[in-house]
Amino acid sequence: MRMDPVSSFVFAEPQLHAFAAALGRAHGLNLQDPDRLQAYACEHYREFWLQLLAWAGLPCSGEASPVCTDDRGEHARFFPNLRLNYAESLLQGGAADAVALVSRRADGCHVRLTYGQLRHDVECAAQALRRHGLSPGDQVVAVLRNDDRAAVAALAVAAVGASLAIAAPETGVPTVLSRWRGLRPKLLLAHVGALPHDTGMPLAQRVVQLASALPTLALQVAVDDAASAASGTGGLQNLGELMRIRMRTAAQPFAWQRHAFDQPLFITASALAEGGPPGLLHSAGGVLLEHVKEHRLHCDLRDTDRLFFQTSCAWMMWPWQLSALASGCSIVLYDGPIRDPSTLWQIVGEERVTVFGCSPPYLKLGEHAGLVPGRMHDLGLLRAILCAGPSLYEPVRRWVRERVKPVPVHTLLASPDLLACLLLGAPPSGLVAAPLSPSEPEAGPISRSLGMDLRTAGAQSELVCLNAFPARPLGFVGDAQGTRLHAIGYARHGPAWCDGSRVVFTPQGGARVLGRCDGVLQVRGIHIDPNEVFEVLQAFPQIESARIVEQHSSASFSEGRAVLLLVMREGDVLDGEITAHIRRRLAEAASAAHVPDVILALPELPRSARGEVAMQALADAVNGRAPAPGDQVVNPGCLQALLQSPALRSPDPLTLDMPPPPAPGWRSRQDHEAYLRLLWERVFGFAPIGLDDDFFELGGHSLLAARMLADIRRSTGQELALGTLLKAPTVRQLAALMDEAAWDLPVPLVQLRPGTGRPFFLVHSLAGTFLEMWAVLRALDTSRPVFGLQARGLGSGQQPHLRVVDMARDYIGHMRRVQPHGPYAVGGYSFGGLIAFEIAQQLRRAGETVELLGLIDTHVHGRYLPLGQWVQHRVARLTGLLRRLESLPRRERWDYLRKKACVVMDRLRLRAGLAPLHPELVGDVLREANFPPALRRVRGAMIVAFREYRPEPYPGRVLFLRAAEPGDSDPLPVWRKVVQGGLDVSVTPGNHDEMIAGANAKALALALARHLRG
Repeated sequence: MRMDPVSSFVFAEPQLHAFAAALGRAHGLNLQDPDRLQAYACEHYREFWLQLLAWAGLPCSGEASPVCTDDRGEHARFFPNLRLNYAESLLQGGAADAVALVSRRADGCHVRLTYGQLRHDVECAAQALRRHGLSPGDQVVAVLRNDDRAAVAALAVAAVGASLAIAAPETGVPTVLSRWRGLRPKLLLAHVGALPHDTGMPLAQRVVQLASALPTLALQVAVDDAASAASGTGGLQNLGELMRIRMRTAAQPFAWQRHAFDQPLFITASALAEGGPPGLLHSAGGVLLEHVKEHRLHCDLRDTDRLFFQTSCAWMMWPWQLSALASGCSIVLYDGPIRDPSTLWQIVGEERVTVFGCSPPYLKLGEHAGLVPGRMHDLGLLRAILCAGPSLYEPVRRWVRERVKPVPVHTLLASPDLLACLLLGAPPSGLVAAPLSPSEPEAGPISRSLGMDLRTAGAQSELVCLNAFPARPLGFVGDAQGTRLHAIGYARHGPAWCDGSRVVFTPQGGARVLGRCDGVLQVRGIHIDPNEVFEVLQAFPQIESARIVEQHSSASFSEGRAVLLLVMREGDVLDGEITAHIRRRLAEAASAAHVPDVILALPELPRSARGEVAMQALADAVNGRAPAPGDQVVNPGCLQALLQSPALRSPDPLTLDMPPPPAPGWRSRQDHEAYLRLLWERVFGFAPIGLDDDFFELGGHSLLAARMLADIRRSTGQELALGTLLKAPTVRQLAALMDEAAWDLPVPLVQLRPGTGRPFFLVHSLAGTFLEMWAVLRALDTSRPVFGLQARGLGSGQQPHLRVVDMARDYIGHMRRVQPHGPYAVGGYSFGGLIAFEIAQQLRRAGETVELLGLIDTHVHGRYLPLGQWVQHRVARLTGLLRRLESLPRRERWDYLRKKACVVMDRLRLRAGLAPLHPELVGDVLREANFPPALRRVRGAMIVAFREYRPEPYPGRVLFLRAAEPGDSDPLPVWRKVVQGGLDVSVTPGNHDEMIAGANAKALALALARHLRG
């Protein structure tokens, strides 16, 4: 494979200066001042776009006059007499032997294509598609991974003159079909081969289902070489084979055709539109000219650059990066999970990337982990970082300056309805943002997109554009009159285009991005499109309308939460059955990320005077704020339910008031059921809950279970084990156990699944119970019995173990009562893996055989990490402590420090061989203050044991089931050093918490079952 060196920096004059000079000369003006240039470009936008077209040197034909047919943006057509080809414009951007594209996969696969090779592949693919009937104006749908084959396929479609709608491989079939509703595609392009990081239904099976639901398809083409995996699609062709046939049979080279400037190119879902209407059409010329402006004038991309923007093919930044080929640079594509905080930085260094783009959560991940990419990787050519998403906060920007490289970090305000960035960096400005407090987002350096007269309007400070611009969408599929485009883009603020973003411009020329007015949100770093939620909810006849709102982080919880608000149809109520059904369907049809944290019912949604849903008032109410005076909600009474909702005002359900103890003499089944129903309704924050609603499907977890069982013990005197809920997860089943006095005591060993043969023993996590693994246990397909080991101390009068060695010795005794002799199979999730590891050590020393030792994303304490990681761990801990102190009111800081001092004293006692006095204070002493005493005591003991346990060399082989998304540190170097028999590493989707939930839990269960069979 030929490696290509990337040229060193040439500190040439920014292209923006050269363009401003050319524009100024053409009109006898001095436009070198950025403000003067922007003012001229907005007022005389025809001259600006005409000069940009000529200066960019794009291949086109026809007349450039008129530039624009109408001053009203809603009706304006740009360059109606001009003809071009989007793919041709991109492929002529660089020299034939210059690298155009680098494609990397998580499994190590690398592909490099020069501009000449890429053009050849695109011509072959386009000719093949043309021979099979694809024509200009046809619609194409695609399920694509982010690799070179996707780029070739997309450019081939553009070369023919067809339009393209792309879905990501991980998106559920119902959501994809809903997004493609109203389309009449002639061609389906898809990756069909399986990769280790795939989740849920196999991709080939999804393609089969999609193809069967699209009756207009005339051709189905696999873009990879795994067509046999989707043989059920009926007539699936292989793109590579079609290209080879074309090369053997074509008598003449591919004939490039140029199409109208406003030829439809991309079809996307609208973030602004309600109810998931058909796709939004974007013109080839508008997208191309806008992207060339952003790449060359704002990002200063040129043929010496290499751009790497981590994205999926379904996000607007994918075509944005693809268009960068028109500037002559090379682009880097990566398909795979982010395995650890350094995954993308490693690619930046190895590929000699000059401009790196990512999301704010990825930068935050590195800052939180204490990563030092500037020392770990060769970032010598990196000159800028692009960050698409919310404004960054000072600690993250400081981390970039100190730990990565002192390069500009430009926030991009990406507009999914324009496939454009409205706010970007300006290379020649030389602005450096003044330091802000950790709680204050950035205010610069950032600039308005050139030629777009961007202002803020209304009480919500919504970003609007007052003048006409080429990237304005053509309209919706099937809406020739443009009524839907008018409703979403122009109706709110007169003739101005309304973007939906909330922005505050500062007097110094900077900007702060505050979120969106339309409900598009990011929770736990994941972009959530409300339409994808609404499309799934359309299958529920009980729901009249719905909105999803972000509840921002507060002192009570560290991350934002997604709150789903429903208006039920007359006669229907939001009960436990519907809630559980909603959660299941969203996880299956969309993704696990789309499942809301809270689901609440409202009598009606707040409306503005125009009859629209008042989203800002709704967001204010969810976050405990009264509506702003300018919101003009005509039905403010409906917001009171939110302002008073205990589920929202007390984010931690453990702080809710529980039902009073039942009256003396109660003991009937009906008494138990009535009490449990009331208890569950208080815990979950809605009513009614049915007798047969499943605790876990309602959103229950181990923490809620512990609080609920503690209340049962306080009210009834009956002590139930946490594991009881796995066998009796409904009110009816739990009431029956209580009524018959057949409830489980908190014993160390509980049978979780019946079976035959040698059992599998699953060890508890830090919480002291295996309850967190309920979704995995339900999905686990094994004939072997499964037993769970839970911690001593969950019951009253017991003291928990403080050492992993003691836990293992105790648990082996209980295991031998079920299985006196080996071979043994044992495993554990998180901290449970450490105990399982020690159990295997002791069993081997006793002469027993261990057939399977499974560690499920098991970490070791930072003090046992390699030196570099240990230093990062200590820095991250100290930084976290300082931030926590900064966030606390002054009167609470001393109490926090006092408790931390107690923890330090207990560590010294442990080293002296004495028992700790306050194990319940270990961990997050603020958040865990509301834990039930027994759970707090056990959790503290587990953390003490975790800190003190150092794994010793193990002679056998170990299965390590690793989360695909990274944590604060990488434990694999430790385990590879300790495990002498070798590691079998299997990556499962999600992060440490998400890998045991939803569709990810099924993937983990599948991997675990495979090894249990082996």
